[in-house]
Amino acid sequence: MKLQFKHQKFQADAAKAVVDVFAGQPYLTPTYMMDKGYQGRLMSGEEFSQVTWTEEQDFTGWANQRLVPELSDHIILKQLQKVQRTNQIAPSPTLEGRYNLTIDKETGVC
Repeated sequence: MKLQFKHQKFQADAAKAVVDVFAGQPYLTPTYMMDKGYQGRLMSGEEFSQVTWTEEQDFTGWANQRLVPELSDHIILKQLQKVQRTNQIAPSPTLEGRYNLTIDKETGVC
C-alpha cells in the first residue's frame, strides 16, 4: 500500500489561524535531555535499572516555551477575536480557561 498526501488548503488555513492567535511569540527550538533513569545495585549485588533504553537511543526531548510576557491574556483575546472575525465566527467575549482553543472543520466524509 502506498500512502499519498497532498496539500489541503483548509488544513493550512486551520494551522495558520492557530499560529495567528499567538502572533508575537518568538520561534524557538527548545530541547532538553530526558532523564535516562536510575541505575543501581540491589543489596544482593544484582544490577537494576528503571528504564530499558540503550545508550544508542536519543534522549532529546522537546517542550513548548512559556509565552513571552508581551502576550497577555488581553492581547491573546484580541488576536483570537481577529481570527474569528476573519473566518466569520462570532468573537469570543472571554478566554476559556488558559488558552483552550478548539478547531472545528468539516472532514468531507459523508
